[in-house]
Amino acid sequence: MRNIAIIVSTLLALFTACTEENVYYYRINGSGVAFGDTLYLYGLDKRYEFMDTILADSVGNFKHEIYADTIFPLSLVMPKGETFVLYAEPTLETTIFPDSADNDKWHINGGKLQQEYDSIAARLEGLSPVMQYEEIDSFVRCNPMSEVNIMLLRRYIVESESPNNRNIREILNKIGGKLNDNDYIKYVKELIEHKRAASTILYSSAPSFNFTAIDDSTKILNARYK
Repeated sequence: MRNIAIIVSTLLALFTACTEENVYYYRINGSGVAFGDTLYLYGLDKRYEFMDTILADSVGNFKHEIYADTIFPLSLVMPKGETFVLYAEPTLETTIFPDSADNDKWHINGGKLQQEYDSIAARLEGLSPVMQYEEIDSFVRCNPMSEVNIMLLRRYIVESESPNNRNIREILNKIGGKLNDNDYIKYVKELIEHKRAASTILYSSAPSFNFTAIDDSTKILNARYK
């Protein structure tokens, strides 16, 4: 009787372990690429520090799964170079497939964060940097704790062609909650503070001086060299 109880307990433990393990997987299913095509998937912050290769099967379908016990952003690079931001979530399955009317366009069906990001990214497409900032500022103000804020800040403001430190600080000040503990947010804050400190040193650390040059006519003032 005791042996039976031990066997039952062992089977229950194994079943529970398998069940818990399946809970923490994020899956990607896609179609519309060519046989043998390779896709690349990599993490966009320290929550997933890997690069995976995904191979398409004989009919151009592809699938992949990764361990995900929390939410984190990924970048998926398609065979023709298109790059998509995906949001991995435990138990979530994201489906990617081409538009039936235009094979150069893709549809991504994922979770709530995926829908939020894709929606605002579509609005930002084609806008000037100033208008992009206004859209992002409005979104962050209304959704201060959305995980989407991190990628909006990163892709459209910090990594823009002409990043504006003031804009970066204003967005950082609107981001709230646990997002402030994110490694990328901490990195950007440190970078901004470092630049501010460097600017302070450059413009205020030199002692005052005032003297006449060797030609006995030119006045040299430190204020002229700020």
